[in-house]
Amino acid sequence: MTLTSCTKTDEPCGNGVWQEGEDCDDGNNTDGDGCSKLCEAETDWICDFNGLCRQCGNGAKEGVEVCDDGNLNDGDGCSALCLIEEGFSCSGSTISVCDGVCGDGQALGNEPCDDGNALTGDGCTNACEVESGWACDASGCVEVCGDSTIVGTEVCDDGNTDAGDGCSATCTREANWVCTGETCTQCASRVVSTATPGTGSGGDSHVLGYTDGYINVASGYAPSSSATTPRHYRIYVPPKYNPATPAPLVIMLPGHRVDIDSLAQYTQLQRTADINNFILVYAEQEWRWGAFRWAWWTDWQWAVETTDTNPDLTFLSQLVTTVKTGWNVDTSRVFAVGHSRGASMALIAALELPEVFAGAVVQSGFTEFSYHQRIPREGQCPMPLVFIHGIQDPDVCIDCVPGGTCSVTGWDCGSGLLASDALVERLSGHGWGDDLLKYYRLNNVAHRWQPQLNQHWFDWLNLRPQGEQ
Repeated sequence: MTLTSCTKTDEPCGNGVWQEGEDCDDGNNTDGDGCSKLCEAETDWICDFNGLCRQCGNGAKEGVEVCDDGNLNDGDGCSALCLIEEGFSCSGSTISVCDGVCGDGQALGNEPCDDGNALTGDGCTNACEVESGWACDASGCVEVCGDSTIVGTEVCDDGNTDAGDGCSATCTREANWVCTGETCTQCASRVVSTATPGTGSGGDSHVLGYTDGYINVASGYAPSSSATTPRHYRIYVPPKYNPATPAPLVIMLPGHRVDIDSLAQYTQLQRTADINNFILVYAEQEWRWGAFRWAWWTDWQWAVETTDTNPDLTFLSQLVTTVKTGWNVDTSRVFAVGHSRGASMALIAALELPEVFAGAVVQSGFTEFSYHQRIPREGQCPMPLVFIHGIQDPDVCIDCVPGGTCSVTGWDCGSGLLASDALVERLSGHGWGDDLLKYYRLNNVAHRWQPQLNQHWFDWLNLRPQGEQ
C-alpha cells in the first residue's frame, strides 16, 4: 500500500476568516472598504480580527476605535489611530470630545493651566482655571507684577513695574520702604552719624552692679490661664552709669537649655557693657518641667495663636518696662540679642514688639514652626538686624530651609525651620537694605557665641536708634 502525503491549502483572501499573514479579511476582494483585495488594512482604516473595518477620523466612534474626533490630527486628545492620547480624556458616544485631565500637571486641550494639584492660591484653580493676578502657560504659573493684585510670593504690587517707588519691578519691597497693598511709604532713615543719647525713661535708681529679680507671667503650657510662673532676670549696671544720662539697654537671651548664671562668662558682654556704659540684662527662659529643660517658646503655633498670648513676648515686654522704671534707659536704644533658640526669640521680639525693641542681634539663629511666614509684618518699617552664624554649625545649620538638608550633617532640617541664610535672603526682599541688615557669615565657626564681635555689633546698632534723633 502506498502512503500519500496531504497538506492543507491556505484559505484564500476574501473568505471572511482572518488567518496568519492577513491584516484583515472582510469577506470580499474589494478595495476601498478598509480591507483591500490583498487582505491588507487600507490607509486611515482600522480593522479588527473579526474582519470589521472602521475609518478613523470620520467622526463616528465605531468598532475598535477608542475615540474619533473627526480628524486625523495628533495632539488633540484623539490620535490619528483613534486612540486616546496621554493626559486626555474623551467622551461622547458618536463624535468624541477630548480635553486635558485636570490635575495631572499637563496643560492640554482647552486647559489654560494645570499645576498638578487641587490647591487654590497658586495661580491655577482645582478646575484648571487661571486665578486673578497670575499668568499661566504649559510650564506653570507666575505672578503678574504690576497689576495691583498681591498674590503668591509678591510682597507688594503698586500697579506698575517702576523702580524707586517702594515696590520693585519684581514686586518686592525696596530698601527702607513699607508697603500696604498698593501704597508704599518711605521710612525715615535709622542711621545717625553720632550716638547722641535719646529720650530717657526717667528711672532714678543709683544701684550699680548686679540686681536679680523675677516677673510672674503665664506659662506657655497654659497661656490663657490665670496661673503664673516666675521668670527670673539678672540686671548688670556698669560702674560708670550716671542716672542723668540715658543709657542703652541690651537684653541677652540664652540658647536652649542654658540658664542665666553662665552667661556673663560665656558671652563676655559685661566687659562690653563696661566699655560702652550700657545696661545689660540676662533674661531667663521658662523651665519646662515636662521636658526638664530651659526653653523659649519659639515652638509656638504662630499661624493660629495670637502673639499677645506668647509668654516670652509678655515677659520681655514687662522686663524692659521694669528696667526702664528703675534706671534711666535710652528708650531709642533697647536691643534684644540672643544665641541659638534665644536668637530666634530675639528676632521674634524685635519684629513683634517694634515699640519696645530698636533692633536685634541673631547669633546661630533660626525660626521654627513657620514663623518666617509672618515676615514682614504689614505696615512695619525695617529695624536694624545683625545676623552672626558659623558655616560649620552642626546644631543649627546655616543653610536650613523647610524640608531641606543640612550641608554639614546631612540631617533633615524640618518642615518649618529657616536658618540664617534663608532669613537674611527673605528680609532682603522685604525692605531690609544693607544699612539695616548686617550679616557675619563666618568660616570655620560652629555653634558658639562670638564675643570678639560684641563691640562691632553694638557700635553698629548704637548708630541706628529708634525714631528720629
